[in-house]
Amino acid sequence: LAGVAKATDTQADDKVIELFNAEGKGWLRGVYAYIALYAALWVEAVPLPDNVAVLLHAVFTGLLTWRALYLVYMVASIVLHEMSGSGASGAGSSSASLSQPLQLLRTSLVVVGVLFVCDNLGFQVKSLIAGISIAGLCSQALLQDAFAFIALTVESPFEVGDTVQVQGAERGFVESVGLRTTIIRSVCGNVQVYANKDMAAARVDNWSRMPWRRVAEAVELDPFTSQEQLTSLLPLLRDILGGEREVDQAYTDVTIDGFGEWGIKSTLYYKYEPALVQGGTYSSVGYFALRSRVMGTLLEEFKRRGIYTAQQRRMIALERA
Repeated sequence: LAGVAKATDTQADDKVIELFNAEGKGWLRGVYAYIALYAALWVEAVPLPDNVAVLLHAVFTGLLTWRALYLVYMVASIVLHEMSGSGASGAGSSSASLSQPLQLLRTSLVVVGVLFVCDNLGFQVKSLIAGISIAGLCSQALLQDAFAFIALTVESPFEVGDTVQVQGAERGFVESVGLRTTIIRSVCGNVQVYANKDMAAARVDNWSRMPWRRVAEAVELDPFTSQEQLTSLLPLLRDILGGEREVDQAYTDVTIDGFGEWGIKSTLYYKYEPALVQGGTYSSVGYFALRSRVMGTLLEEFKRRGIYTAQQRRMIALERA
């Protein structure tokens, strides 16, 4: 099994093999020796005093349940870390976000283990299980949010600090992802609280994970703009973007889209790509700052070259009138 695990790309199966190998080392050998001895006594039907038999059975049930649930928890933990992409080290934001799902899993396994042991020792747990079932039905919404939280953690469509936009809501920053709710602070400063089940079902745009973003700047030019001036727009835009390190210089274009209500419609295209700079990541602040710089420089060049926008020509005509 270890050889097969090493031949695969994932590290999860290697960790599971290491986990099971560790079960046969150190003081755990005594635990499994006792389990094996009790199983042998049971198979061979060795007669024992009642008190001794009850004691041995209780210890056997407790040890076997403890190790079985421990292995279930560890395997689930390995799988969750692998699915969330926290890597071999288990560090980082993905690992931190798994703390609450793993705590929920630990608590559930402890409850299951206690009920199993008590039932095997002759205690009546059916009424307790019925009470837990009724409580579960009463807290159905809470359970839905808890399971949605686990799904959000494993799939990780967003993390704390990401800029996101939930369908039908304002854009904002993820402040926290809890067991029941996800809190987003909008760009206006107000706090938006969403149930996890709603977040899991909604369309969420994660702006922080955009490797690049296309800018399509619409400009309506003066209807008297000459052919020479129209032809100069593309070289002008390339000159302006030449000093911007976060712009893909190969993706720059200018199109003439026809006539608008007041002039000639044109569109300026370029691509904001922060990854071109080492360590650069997408930022809404950087994106809007780039657009402001480009438009400011473009208007200055228009003024110097005698190129007017349709709005400017309209204002001039109104002033003359």
